[in-house]
Amino acid sequence: MAHKPVHLYKYLTFSENTLNLLCMLQVYYADPSQFNDPLDCRPIIVNDLELADLREVYSKLILRKAEKQFTRSLRKLKFPKEKTAQRAYLLANSEVEQALSDFEYSATEFETKQRSDYLEKRYRGVIQDEIVNTFKKGVLCLSRKFDSPLMWSHYANQHKGLCIEYDMRSVKDEHVQEVIYGGSREILTSEINEWLDNPENDTRIKQVCLLTKSGEWRYESEWRIFGPIGLGNSLPPIKSVIFGFKCPDVTIYTVMRAMMSDNRKLKFWKMANEGVGFELKRKLIYPGDYFSNMPYIYSDSEIDTALSDL
Repeated sequence: MAHKPVHLYKYLTFSENTLNLLCMLQVYYADPSQFNDPLDCRPIIVNDLELADLREVYSKLILRKAEKQFTRSLRKLKFPKEKTAQRAYLLANSEVEQALSDFEYSATEFETKQRSDYLEKRYRGVIQDEIVNTFKKGVLCLSRKFDSPLMWSHYANQHKGLCIEYDMRSVKDEHVQEVIYGGSREILTSEINEWLDNPENDTRIKQVCLLTKSGEWRYESEWRIFGPIGLGNSLPPIKSVIFGFKCPDVTIYTVMRAMMSDNRKLKFWKMANEGVGFELKRKLIYPGDYFSNMPYIYSDSEIDTALSDL
Protein backbone atom coordinates (compact mmCIF):
# COMPACT_ATOMS: atom_id res chain seq x y z
CA MET A 1 0.00 0.00 0.00
CA ALA A 2 1.37 3.41 -1.00
CA HIS A 3 1.95 6.17 1.53
CA LYS A 4 -0.96 8.51 2.13
CA PRO A 5 -0.70 11.59 -0.16
CA VAL A 6 -0.24 15.00 1.43
CA HIS A 7 -3.13 16.37 -0.64
CA LEU A 8 -6.19 14.75 -2.18
CA TYR A 9 -8.84 16.23 -4.45
CA LYS A 10 -12.61 16.06 -4.94
CA TYR A 11 -14.17 17.02 -8.29
CA LEU A 12 -17.67 18.51 -8.05
CA THR A 13 -20.40 20.06 -10.17
CA PHE A 14 -21.35 23.49 -8.86
CA SER A 15 -24.79 23.50 -7.25
CA GLU A 16 -26.60 24.67 -4.15
CA ASN A 17 -25.61 21.41 -2.44
CA THR A 18 -21.95 21.96 -3.33
CA LEU A 19 -22.08 25.47 -1.87
CA ASN A 20 -23.65 24.10 1.32
CA LEU A 21 -20.88 21.50 1.65
CA LEU A 22 -18.19 24.15 1.25
CA CYS A 23 -19.75 26.61 3.69
CA MET A 24 -20.66 24.02 6.34
CA LEU A 25 -17.36 22.11 6.05
CA GLN A 26 -19.20 18.89 5.27
CA VAL A 27 -18.74 16.03 2.83
CA TYR A 28 -21.13 13.50 1.32
CA TYR A 29 -20.41 9.83 1.91
CA ALA A 30 -21.97 8.17 -1.12
CA ASP A 31 -23.95 4.93 -1.15
CA PRO A 32 -21.87 2.43 -3.19
CA SER A 33 -25.05 1.08 -4.80
CA GLN A 34 -25.37 4.45 -6.56
CA PHE A 35 -21.87 4.46 -8.07
CA ASN A 36 -21.60 4.85 -11.84
CA ASP A 37 -19.57 1.63 -11.87
CA PRO A 38 -22.10 -1.14 -10.99
CA LEU A 39 -19.26 -3.59 -10.20
CA ASP A 40 -17.66 -1.31 -7.59
CA CYS A 41 -18.13 -2.66 -4.03
CA ARG A 42 -19.84 -5.77 -5.47
CA PRO A 43 -17.90 -8.90 -4.43
CA ILE A 44 -18.59 -12.31 -5.93
CA ILE A 45 -18.83 -15.22 -3.51
CA VAL A 46 -17.31 -18.46 -4.82
CA ASN A 47 -17.96 -21.67 -2.92
CA ASP A 48 -15.03 -23.98 -2.18
CA LEU A 49 -16.67 -25.91 0.69
CA GLU A 50 -18.72 -29.06 0.96
CA LEU A 51 -22.47 -28.48 1.19
CA ALA A 52 -22.58 -29.26 4.92
CA ASP A 53 -19.80 -26.74 5.62
CA LEU A 54 -21.45 -24.15 3.38
CA ARG A 55 -24.65 -24.65 5.34
CA GLU A 56 -22.70 -23.97 8.53
CA VAL A 57 -21.25 -20.74 7.10
CA TYR A 58 -24.73 -19.62 6.14
CA SER A 59 -26.01 -20.46 9.64
CA LYS A 60 -23.23 -18.56 11.43
CA LEU A 61 -23.59 -15.51 9.21
CA ILE A 62 -27.38 -15.27 9.56
CA LEU A 63 -27.22 -16.05 13.29
CA ARG A 64 -24.72 -13.20 13.73
CA LYS A 65 -27.04 -10.77 11.96
CA ALA A 66 -30.22 -11.94 13.69
CA GLU A 67 -28.65 -11.78 17.15
CA LYS A 68 -27.77 -8.11 16.64
CA GLN A 69 -31.27 -7.31 15.41
CA PHE A 70 -33.00 -9.08 18.31
CA THR A 71 -30.62 -7.50 20.83
CA ARG A 72 -31.53 -4.02 19.60
CA SER A 73 -35.24 -4.85 19.68
CA LEU A 74 -35.09 -6.29 23.20
CA ARG A 75 -33.24 -3.26 24.49
CA LYS A 76 -35.91 -0.98 23.04
CA LEU A 77 -38.51 -3.09 24.86
CA LYS A 78 -36.57 -2.63 28.15
CA PHE A 79 -35.94 -6.38 28.41
CA PRO A 80 -33.79 -7.24 31.49
CA LYS A 81 -30.13 -6.64 30.57
CA GLU A 82 -28.89 -9.83 32.20
CA LYS A 83 -31.22 -11.91 30.04
CA THR A 84 -30.93 -10.00 26.77
CA ALA A 85 -27.98 -11.90 25.26
CA GLN A 86 -29.43 -15.34 25.96
CA ARG A 87 -32.89 -14.39 24.75
CA ALA A 88 -31.51 -12.79 21.57
CA TYR A 89 -29.51 -15.94 20.82
CA LEU A 90 -32.53 -18.21 21.28
CA LEU A 91 -34.71 -16.07 19.03
CA ALA A 92 -31.99 -15.77 16.39
CA ASN A 93 -31.23 -19.49 16.45
CA SER A 94 -34.91 -20.29 16.01
CA GLU A 95 -35.05 -17.97 13.00
CA VAL A 96 -31.99 -19.62 11.43
CA GLU A 97 -33.40 -23.11 11.97
CA GLN A 98 -36.66 -22.07 10.33
CA ALA A 99 -34.82 -20.64 7.32
CA LEU A 100 -32.76 -23.83 6.95
CA SER A 101 -35.92 -25.91 7.18
CA ASP A 102 -37.58 -23.80 4.48
CA PHE A 103 -34.58 -24.24 2.18
CA GLU A 104 -34.52 -27.99 2.73
CA TYR A 105 -38.24 -28.28 2.08
CA SER A 106 -38.00 -26.25 -1.15
CA ALA A 107 -35.23 -28.55 -2.36
CA THR A 108 -37.32 -31.75 -2.02
CA GLU A 109 -38.91 -31.22 -5.43
CA PHE A 110 -35.51 -31.80 -7.11
CA GLU A 111 -33.51 -34.97 -7.74
CA THR A 112 -30.55 -35.59 -5.43
CA LYS A 113 -27.86 -33.91 -7.58
CA GLN A 114 -30.11 -31.01 -8.50
CA ARG A 115 -31.10 -30.67 -4.85
CA SER A 116 -27.47 -30.11 -3.85
CA ASP A 117 -26.97 -27.58 -6.63
CA TYR A 118 -30.13 -25.76 -5.62
CA LEU A 119 -29.14 -25.54 -1.95
CA GLU A 120 -25.60 -24.44 -2.78
CA LYS A 121 -26.96 -21.63 -4.98
CA ARG A 122 -29.44 -20.50 -2.32
CA TYR A 123 -26.87 -20.52 0.50
CA ARG A 124 -24.25 -18.76 -1.62
CA GLY A 125 -26.73 -16.09 -2.77
CA VAL A 126 -27.76 -15.19 0.77
CA ILE A 127 -24.13 -15.20 1.93
CA GLN A 128 -23.19 -12.81 -0.87
CA ASP A 129 -25.99 -10.38 0.01
CA GLU A 130 -25.06 -10.49 3.69
CA ILE A 131 -21.39 -9.84 3.01
CA VAL A 132 -22.26 -6.80 0.88
CA ASN A 133 -24.58 -5.45 3.59
CA THR A 134 -22.17 -6.22 6.43
CA PHE A 135 -19.30 -4.27 4.89
CA LYS A 136 -21.39 -1.55 3.27
CA LYS A 137 -20.24 1.96 4.17
CA GLY A 138 -20.59 5.46 2.83
CA VAL A 139 -17.65 6.41 0.62
CA LEU A 140 -15.92 9.74 0.07
CA CYS A 141 -14.09 9.27 -3.23
CA LEU A 142 -10.97 11.40 -3.66
CA SER A 143 -8.18 11.58 -6.22
CA ARG A 144 -4.51 12.36 -5.93
CA LYS A 145 -4.77 14.34 -9.22
CA PHE A 146 -6.35 17.74 -9.84
CA ASP A 147 -5.39 18.06 -13.50
CA SER A 148 -7.14 15.10 -15.14
CA PRO A 149 -9.14 16.30 -18.20
CA LEU A 150 -11.28 13.15 -18.01
CA MET A 151 -12.22 13.71 -14.39
CA TRP A 152 -12.95 17.40 -14.98
CA SER A 153 -15.28 16.31 -17.75
CA HIS A 154 -16.95 13.38 -15.94
CA TYR A 155 -17.31 14.75 -12.41
CA ALA A 156 -17.15 18.56 -12.72
CA ASN A 157 -19.78 19.34 -15.35
CA GLN A 158 -17.44 19.31 -18.35
CA HIS A 159 -14.87 21.65 -16.75
CA LYS A 160 -17.54 24.14 -15.54
CA GLY A 161 -17.40 22.91 -11.95
CA LEU A 162 -14.71 22.93 -9.30
CA CYS A 163 -12.27 20.75 -7.40
CA ILE A 164 -11.60 20.87 -3.67
CA GLU A 165 -8.05 20.37 -2.43
CA TYR A 166 -7.92 18.66 0.97
CA ASP A 167 -4.94 18.79 3.31
CA MET A 168 -4.45 15.19 4.45
CA ARG A 169 -1.61 15.73 6.92
CA SER A 170 -3.92 15.77 9.96
CA VAL A 171 -5.83 12.65 8.86
CA LYS A 172 -4.68 9.38 10.39
CA ASP A 173 -3.25 6.93 7.87
CA GLU A 174 -5.78 4.22 8.73
CA HIS A 175 -8.68 6.55 7.86
CA VAL A 176 -7.78 6.88 4.18
CA GLN A 177 -7.34 3.89 1.88
CA GLU A 178 -5.99 3.53 -1.65
CA VAL A 179 -8.16 1.83 -4.26
CA ILE A 180 -6.81 -1.43 -5.70
CA TYR A 181 -7.15 -1.56 -9.49
CA GLY A 182 -7.48 -4.78 -11.43
CA GLY A 183 -7.83 -7.10 -8.46
CA SER A 184 -10.29 -9.97 -8.26
CA ARG A 185 -13.81 -9.52 -6.85
CA GLU A 186 -13.78 -13.14 -5.71
CA ILE A 187 -14.20 -14.11 -2.05
CA LEU A 188 -14.10 -17.79 -1.15
CA THR A 189 -16.62 -19.20 1.30
CA SER A 190 -13.68 -20.70 3.22
CA GLU A 191 -12.36 -17.14 3.71
CA ILE A 192 -15.73 -16.07 5.08
CA ASN A 193 -15.72 -19.06 7.43
CA GLU A 194 -12.28 -18.06 8.75
CA TRP A 195 -13.45 -14.46 9.22
CA LEU A 196 -16.56 -15.57 11.15
CA ASP A 197 -14.31 -17.52 13.52
CA ASN A 198 -11.83 -14.60 13.76
CA PRO A 199 -13.79 -11.37 13.13
CA GLU A 200 -10.74 -9.15 13.59
CA ASN A 201 -9.11 -10.79 10.57
CA ASP A 202 -11.20 -8.98 7.95
CA THR A 203 -8.56 -7.16 5.88
CA ARG A 204 -8.88 -9.29 2.75
CA ILE A 205 -12.71 -9.19 2.71
CA LYS A 206 -12.75 -5.42 3.32
CA GLN A 207 -10.36 -4.87 0.43
CA VAL A 208 -12.59 -6.79 -1.97
CA CYS A 209 -15.82 -5.20 -0.71
CA LEU A 210 -14.64 -1.59 -0.46
CA LEU A 211 -11.43 -0.98 -2.40
CA THR A 212 -11.28 -3.19 -5.50
CA LYS A 213 -12.09 -1.70 -8.93
CA SER A 214 -11.54 -2.56 -12.57
CA GLY A 215 -8.20 -1.50 -14.01
CA GLU A 216 -10.13 0.64 -16.51
CA TRP A 217 -10.59 3.20 -13.71
CA ARG A 218 -6.89 3.47 -12.90
CA TYR A 219 -6.70 6.99 -14.36
CA GLU A 220 -8.70 8.25 -11.35
CA SER A 221 -5.86 7.50 -8.87
CA GLU A 222 -8.55 7.11 -6.22
CA TRP A 223 -8.29 7.10 -2.44
CA ARG A 224 -11.26 6.61 -0.10
CA ILE A 225 -12.48 7.71 3.30
CA PHE A 226 -15.40 5.81 4.83
CA GLY A 227 -18.28 6.90 7.06
CA PRO A 228 -22.04 6.55 7.52
CA ILE A 229 -23.93 7.06 4.25
CA GLY A 230 -25.04 10.67 3.81
CA LEU A 231 -23.80 14.04 5.02
CA GLY A 232 -21.00 14.11 7.55
CA ASN A 233 -18.34 16.44 8.88
CA SER A 234 -15.30 16.85 6.68
CA LEU A 235 -12.45 14.80 8.09
CA PRO A 236 -9.67 16.58 6.15
CA PRO A 237 -9.53 20.40 6.16
CA ILE A 238 -9.91 22.30 2.88
CA LYS A 239 -6.69 23.89 1.63
CA SER A 240 -7.85 25.42 -1.64
CA VAL A 241 -10.54 25.47 -4.32
CA ILE A 242 -9.67 24.96 -7.99
CA PHE A 243 -12.13 26.17 -10.62
CA GLY A 244 -12.55 24.44 -13.95
CA PHE A 245 -11.20 25.69 -17.24
CA LYS A 246 -14.74 26.73 -18.31
CA CYS A 247 -16.06 27.70 -14.87
CA PRO A 248 -18.20 30.88 -15.16
CA ASP A 249 -16.96 34.02 -13.41
CA VAL A 250 -20.22 34.27 -11.45
CA THR A 251 -19.60 30.80 -9.96
CA ILE A 252 -16.05 31.76 -9.01
CA TYR A 253 -17.28 35.00 -7.45
CA THR A 254 -20.04 33.23 -5.50
CA VAL A 255 -17.79 30.51 -4.08
CA MET A 256 -15.03 32.91 -3.05
CA ARG A 257 -17.52 35.27 -1.41
CA ALA A 258 -19.10 32.42 0.53
CA MET A 259 -15.85 30.83 1.65
CA MET A 260 -14.07 34.01 2.68
CA SER A 261 -16.89 35.23 4.91
CA ASP A 262 -15.35 33.57 7.97
CA ASN A 263 -11.76 34.63 7.19
CA ARG A 264 -10.55 31.17 6.26
CA LYS A 265 -7.06 31.20 4.81
CA LEU A 266 -7.72 29.56 1.47
CA LYS A 267 -6.13 29.73 -1.94
CA PHE A 268 -8.12 29.83 -5.14
CA TRP A 269 -7.00 28.58 -8.53
CA LYS A 270 -8.35 28.28 -12.05
CA MET A 271 -7.35 25.64 -14.57
CA ALA A 272 -5.76 26.88 -17.76
CA ASN A 273 -4.26 25.53 -20.95
CA GLU A 274 -1.27 27.14 -22.65
CA GLY A 275 0.61 26.20 -25.77
CA VAL A 276 -0.39 23.64 -28.38
CA GLY A 277 -0.76 20.59 -26.12
CA PHE A 278 -3.58 19.29 -23.94
CA GLU A 279 -2.00 19.71 -20.53
CA LEU A 280 -4.01 21.56 -17.88
CA LYS A 281 -2.30 23.67 -15.25
CA ARG A 282 -3.72 25.66 -12.39
CA LYS A 283 -3.12 29.38 -11.99
CA LEU A 284 -3.56 31.32 -8.78
CA ILE A 285 -6.42 33.82 -8.81
CA TYR A 286 -7.12 36.61 -6.36
CA PRO A 287 -10.51 37.31 -4.77
CA GLY A 288 -9.98 41.06 -4.94
CA ASP A 289 -9.92 40.98 -8.73
CA TYR A 290 -13.40 39.43 -8.75
CA PHE A 291 -14.82 41.41 -5.85
CA SER A 292 -13.92 44.72 -7.49
CA ASN A 293 -15.65 43.83 -10.76
CA MET A 294 -18.73 41.93 -9.56
CA PRO A 295 -21.59 42.28 -9.24
CA TYR A 296 -21.53 44.53 -12.30
CA ILE A 297 -23.33 47.85 -11.74
CA TYR A 298 -25.08 49.20 -14.82
CA SER A 299 -24.94 52.94 -15.49
CA ASP A 300 -28.10 54.94 -16.29
CA SER A 301 -27.02 55.30 -19.94
CA GLU A 302 -26.53 51.53 -20.29
CA ILE A 303 -29.99 50.91 -18.85
CA ASP A 304 -31.54 53.49 -21.22
CA THR A 305 -29.75 51.88 -24.19
CA ALA A 306 -30.96 48.43 -23.22
CA LEU A 307 -34.54 49.64 -22.81
CA SER A 308 -34.51 51.40 -26.17
CA ASP A 309 -33.56 48.14 -27.89
CA LEU A 310 -36.69 46.40 -26.59
